[in-house]
Amino acid sequence: MAVGRRRRPYNNLNCRPGGARYRIQIDVYADSESSARAVADAIEYAIELDCHVASYNGEYRDPHTMNYRSSFDVTWIEQRP
Repeated sequence: MAVGRRRRPYNNLNCRPGGARYRIQIDVYADSESSARAVADAIEYAIELDCHVASYNGEYRDPHTMNYRSSFDVTWIEQRP
């Protein structure tokens, strides 16, 4: 599983940002397409109460490793204390 992370603050004109919005790409690799999809679905189910899916990035088979990949992005907001 590969994960990338981006942080983007909420910008306000009259004060400091109240929090930051994060976006993570989750990539799942497996020997079969159904295994990759099942693991991606399990991850999505486990984290969906804390964030939401921003995009599904599709599925493909890597030509070099012959592994299947299932990918999606999630976003969430972390409030400042």
